[in-house]
Amino acid sequence: MRIEKLLVKDWVRTPINVLSIVLLVVAVFSHLWPKEAYLTMFFSSDALYLPSLYKDLISDGSSIKTWHLNPSPNFFPDMIFYFLLMALTNSFIWATFIFALVQYLAMALLISWIFRIIFPGRSASYQTFIFVFMSMVALEFLYRSHDLGYTFLVLINSYHNGAFVSALFCFALTLKYLTKQKNIILVYLFVIVFLSVFSDRLFVVLFPIPLVLSLMLILRRKTVKPVGLLITVVVSAVFFGLFYFNKIDNNTYVVFKPNKFLDAASITESYHVFMKQMGLTLSSLGFKALMFYLFFISLPFTCYIVYRSYRKEQQMIFFSSGFSLIFSFCVIFSPIINGKYSDYSCLRYSIFPVFLAGLNISMFVAFTPENRKFKFAGKVFVNLLVLLVVAAATVKIDMRGLQGYFSYYPNLVRQIDNLAEKENLQYGAGNYWVAKYVTLFSRKGVKIRSVFDDISIYDHVSNDAWFFNNIFTFVVLNRFNDTTLYRQKLKGIKIVNYDKSLKLVRVSPFTYRRETGYRAQNIGFIEE
Repeated sequence: MRIEKLLVKDWVRTPINVLSIVLLVVAVFSHLWPKEAYLTMFFSSDALYLPSLYKDLISDGSSIKTWHLNPSPNFFPDMIFYFLLMALTNSFIWATFIFALVQYLAMALLISWIFRIIFPGRSASYQTFIFVFMSMVALEFLYRSHDLGYTFLVLINSYHNGAFVSALFCFALTLKYLTKQKNIILVYLFVIVFLSVFSDRLFVVLFPIPLVLSLMLILRRKTVKPVGLLITVVVSAVFFGLFYFNKIDNNTYVVFKPNKFLDAASITESYHVFMKQMGLTLSSLGFKALMFYLFFISLPFTCYIVYRSYRKEQQMIFFSSGFSLIFSFCVIFSPIINGKYSDYSCLRYSIFPVFLAGLNISMFVAFTPENRKFKFAGKVFVNLLVLLVVAAATVKIDMRGLQGYFSYYPNLVRQIDNLAEKENLQYGAGNYWVAKYVTLFSRKGVKIRSVFDDISIYDHVSNDAWFFNNIFTFVVLNRFNDTTLYRQKLKGIKIVNYDKSLKLVRVSPFTYRRETGYRAQNIGFIEE
């Protein structure tokens, strides 16, 4: 059997596609160690939201009532899946790795599934192209810039990726309903949309808004019933999701960090930040720039599909391509219009349309008239590309680096643990970016809670009980902007270690006292 014919066989193609993503994730994680900058990005305090929540609620048996959760609490699917991984592995290092692998793979699989629904029975090579396209996210780190920031966006938990995965799944269900019109699909849609809105309000921009606008494009006399039912189900789920989110927030059963919307004063600044970032991205060379170029090129292609499919009355293709365009517009411009695009890290809000460029290009090629020689050559080329990706990922896997990742013990934490027994260190205060990092990695049970430079409580993604129920005896000054303010609040200051890597002082024991409700800023001191 000739190689090009073997490669397009479904039983060969699917495992190779999946294998390409699995090997890429393994390769990426094998190159995190021993670079502290890479590892601290993956285990920053923001990225440790779910591990710290699991440890506090499940391992330590604390109550969720006094927690200050993210503005997007990520209950579904992130928290459910991550907690399951924690229960199975009992290791947030392993859970983070498995979560990243499954999440990256889920994106590629769902996008390829969407293509199969739109173009049933078409060549499997289109789906392989989608996997090759998605592989460029990891290849950018491995072979081009070695900048983890872009690859990080598809691997990390609780950075709105769960909302994107849910949006892809809901879009696939919508396409299934439009073709089969089974009511059970509407039930699935309602449940997933409700949970997704309740978990992350960005989901409203990722699915319900583009969906409703796209459905209006295909509203005809013969489509009134299915379109009407879809809109009713999705809008109802959004309403109940937002209603119960606000109900729980207002009852202060769980405290969500406030999130400001429609900050008009910041719109111009957000636009300039976004445009500057796009300029830097497109002027660079590498897989990241190639993905963005292909995305922008795919937009006029998708407009062509919208126009031609409308003229040919190909409803499913017309609806799908229209959804992709509207989705791209909504997702890219919503954080700008909202005044939320304050720095380059905000790409995490707007990156998702780029990931759909592989789908857009596949749809365009599948939609255009057949050119048998060209398309056969394209099939061979794409299937050879995925083999090249597999080889490129395999040669980059560093077993020593992988072992270093799974046994990672940060130098900062090691130093604090070494001092723990000698200095009787158990509860301390520190900067937000140090607190969770030390607490989760400590092998001596050292706990550090996040505070401002003046030692007042920094309650972002934390539990009030951490502060009010404990006596603190030391402060880690790493990453403090002003190391004089704490001296105005604390007594009995004694320097234990003060060098470039660790700045730690013992102090007379202190605690925090409630003033009203769950908000307490004042601190009181207990004299030795």
